[in-house]
Amino acid sequence: MSRITDIADAVVAALNAKTFSVEFTAERAWAPSFELADLVDLQVRVIPVTKETAQDTRDAWADIHEMHMGVMQKLGDVTNTIIDPLVDLVQEIEDFLRGRAFNSVAVTCESVEVPVIVAPDYLREKRTFQSVLVLELKGWR
Repeated sequence: MSRITDIADAVVAALNAKTFSVEFTAERAWAPSFELADLVDLQVRVIPVTKETAQDTRDAWADIHEMHMGVMQKLGDVTNTIIDPLVDLVQEIEDFLRGRAFNSVAVTCESVEVPVIVAPDYLREKRTFQSVLVLELKGWR
């Protein structure tokens, strides 16, 4: 497998080994697509997106791997009581991953951004919670 695939699998394994406030099983995907009926259970997908290589020091090259993570669930009701625990989960995932070393693939999660905490259009139109995290993982060679 490619290095970026190995890194995404390491992220998935770490997420699945941790107990969060809301239960889920993370999976790696290249181009996730769902029917609303598939989203009854909480879905967490890790998507490898880009790789950039830059000289870090005179003798070392750094690989920056970007992963996107989607957190999605079809909701029966769109209330704070239902949405707040999912927003809290996104924060838990962010806190868990930021700065985490993935020694099996020799990378560290340098940053986690959450450009979409909750996608309001999906909430209104499809009654679906959707949040996106962007991970930047750095390794050296």
